[in-house]
Amino acid sequence: MNVLVVDNEIVQLENLRIGLTERGYHVLQAQSGPEALNLIETEVLEIDLVITDYEMPEMNGIELLQNIRWKQGNLPVILMTAYGQRDIALEAFRNHCNGYIDKPFSLDQLLHVIHTVKSNITHNMTLETPKKANRSSQPFLCDKGRGKK
Repeated sequence: MNVLVVDNEIVQLENLRIGLTERGYHVLQAQSGPEALNLIETEVLEIDLVITDYEMPEMNGIELLQNIRWKQGNLPVILMTAYGQRDIALEAFRNHCNGYIDKPFSLDQLLHVIHTVKSNITHNMTLETPKKANRSSQPFLCDKGRGKK
């Protein structure tokens, strides 16, 4: 799985790169939203997941998420933030964010969120009818019980 990690803090980028690489992920890095969008559009490898910080200069994580939704449709995005404010999480999910994690977090906690996002995507793909499969639909972590009765 190709993961793009976006954070303006170099230490955070390196720690995530090392941890995720040791767990078998191929990690690309960007230090800003514009740099991330450029990588998404020009990278030869298909990016499977974006993990982005909320607080960054030039473009915050919600703005990056909005740009990804507008340009890339359903590319899964996990937002990480040190602020832990409920309004940030709500805004993220309103913009079809797939996952959310508060800093500081352990690698195991992040891996759990990644696994949950991947499981939700797989689960939602199996629930879609062929007619709906052609649409750009978004799975949500907060959408518990979707498709269940």
